[in-house]
Amino acid sequence: MTLPLPPGPKGRAIRHFWERLHNNADFFARLQAEYGGIVYLSMPFRKLCVIFDHDLIREALVEKRASFEQGPGYKRATFLGGPTVLTADGDEHKRRRKLVQPSFHKQALQAYAEAMIEETGRLQRGWRDGQTIDLAQTTTATALNIAARTFFGADSGIDPGLVAEALKGIFWDFKLSQLPFNRYLARLPLPQNRQAQAALHALDREIDAIIDQALDGSQERSDLISHLVRAKDEGGVDRSLNRAEVRDEAYIILMAGHETTANAMAWMFYCLDQHPAVRERLEREIDEVLGGRRPNLADYDRLVYARAVFDETVRLFPPVYYVGRQAVEDCTLGDYRIPKGTALQPCLMAPLRDERFFAEAGGFKPERWLEGNDHPRLALSAFGLGVHKCVGEAFARMEAVFMLAAIVPRWRLSAVSSQPPVADSLVVYQFPRRFQMSVRARAAVAP
Repeated sequence: MTLPLPPGPKGRAIRHFWERLHNNADFFARLQAEYGGIVYLSMPFRKLCVIFDHDLIREALVEKRASFEQGPGYKRATFLGGPTVLTADGDEHKRRRKLVQPSFHKQALQAYAEAMIEETGRLQRGWRDGQTIDLAQTTTATALNIAARTFFGADSGIDPGLVAEALKGIFWDFKLSQLPFNRYLARLPLPQNRQAQAALHALDREIDAIIDQALDGSQERSDLISHLVRAKDEGGVDRSLNRAEVRDEAYIILMAGHETTANAMAWMFYCLDQHPAVRERLEREIDEVLGGRRPNLADYDRLVYARAVFDETVRLFPPVYYVGRQAVEDCTLGDYRIPKGTALQPCLMAPLRDERFFAEAGGFKPERWLEGNDHPRLALSAFGLGVHKCVGEAFARMEAVFMLAAIVPRWRLSAVSSQPPVADSLVVYQFPRRFQMSVRARAAVAP
């Protein structure tokens, strides 16, 4: 017997498209409320299947991953010369992940930690009691400075402003990749195209210089580019990354990791403001562990509650709250058939907010992540699932904890407005720009 398609609304492709543009997270929530754990609907030029059920998400991303390839969004980007760890499938993805993953192992993270500590410490040195800051702008600038140092090396002298301009170019190219005929659009003499190309060419030259230094081998380097240049398959089977592949991997990791980490940190400080008891417990832990001194790498393991605060933040506000796949063959998920060519979008946020997996799922309770608490920690990771799980997860966690360790001993951040932030949810669950937070010295607010 032929299985049915998943339930869902009929027709209305253009309406669905505009609903997604307006507020994609709300659009997903309405679909889940009306149709359940899996929904099949029309979009312009394609059929879309959105998955909310945990078991079906796991089936698609893990058990039947061979039936689905990475979604076409990143693959159509013109700033990439070929496949990357984020866009590749099958054997090519295995090769790239094997070579890229050591760049985020413990030894590499130890070298990155010092840059994280210095940059998060520098962030708040110019603050004054009572001033206001744009929270998203602040966390984005800090994440950018950390990326400039850890990706390219403190000695490279790369201006974070150049990295910011290159990122603008990358995101512009990614937006174009969502449109029909994007490769033709990218060649038009538009101001955005010219600016993007100029910034990417400038950063390409800097990356080439760092690659030359890494290949020279006369100096010890610990930046991400050098790790990628020197990465080898210990088994001797897979070839190393060539110059163009190193460049592409650096760009895709920069794009995927910078904005998402900055967003997670912004949501984290907002959540602390909304939950004073959590903030006070975090302050006690950091005060006891650091005792007024500067944090160091060993403190990461000691800041247990700080790590739980970050885990709870990304449970409620996972920056990448859905992922994209495309069916490469006719297949099934649960009791439904999925035709070849269907765009698949598993919504990672849905199980993370599900009462079946997390008691009081709508509450902000970092305690649920502490040792000894009985809950399914791995119900679904906020950093993805299966072979395409984020390679930079440990990097993001460490960056967030050191940001807490730098700011919490001296400052409290409070929302200026009583209105909650409204996320831009078209691609990532983005904390809004221009959301003001007041900065108060803890000495001034202590009881």
